[in-house]
Amino acid sequence: MKLTKLITLAALFSNSNASITDWIFGGDENDGMIEMDIDIKPNDSKHIPASGKYLLDLAEDDDELYYVEKKLNNFFNTQITSKLHFGSEKKPFNLIFDSGSSWVWVSHKLCADCGETNEGFDSFASDSYKQYSKHLSYLKYGRGMVFGYNSHDQVCLNGDQNGKSCMPEYLFKSVVHERDLDGLQASGIVGLAPSSEISKAQLFIPSLYKAGAIKKNLFAMYIDPNGSSKMQVGGYNLKKYANPGAELKCYPIQKDHHYW
Repeated sequence: MKLTKLITLAALFSNSNASITDWIFGGDENDGMIEMDIDIKPNDSKHIPASGKYLLDLAEDDDELYYVEKKLNNFFNTQITSKLHFGSEKKPFNLIFDSGSSWVWVSHKLCADCGETNEGFDSFASDSYKQYSKHLSYLKYGRGMVFGYNSHDQVCLNGDQNGKSCMPEYLFKSVVHERDLDGLQASGIVGLAPSSEISKAQLFIPSLYKAGAIKKNLFAMYIDPNGSSKMQVGGYNLKKYANPGAELKCYPIQKDHHYW
């Protein structure tokens, strides 16, 4: 590498006994300052992060740069939960991420029988909340069911202030009554099914993609029995979570199936 420039802004020192750190950073208010732009030899820079690289080259077109990663909690291999943020205040709620259903619902603060874990979504405190219908509707599962109102509000993957992981007007159910769901360890469910032809739900992952909250219309899960489970939304990371040399394999989805 060639020396590109050498600039000396000042070389005035009040004390001939000053140390090199005093010269560079200023030992007292009367000391001068030297600023020099000098190339560093590769052997001398091997311990400096990103040395010997163009910074733009560090931002490679890799899926790991584009996804939102969320920590998953595993309740005895029966309920996989993580947090979503609802309303203008982006209040977090612990929800079950379910690959076999398509609706997103959260229990409302008015729900008196939504279990001990219910935190209660407060629609009155959200400036962006809209009730889609005044008529109750219900969702029925293999065991249990919920009753609620179709609602629109902001739903976010994270609670950060920039709002990049948010959908401004997402359709979900505000649940005011639960039945036979006493074992639910969450305040609601996030349906991840690939189809809503029957349920008429607003699909969660495609809606995030359409809103620009994620870069790719996909999600991935890493289930760790030791408690380090993760979910990637909008991408995946084979380098981090797969065995060395592993390749992604694709399989067709049967048309009659409405779940993964």
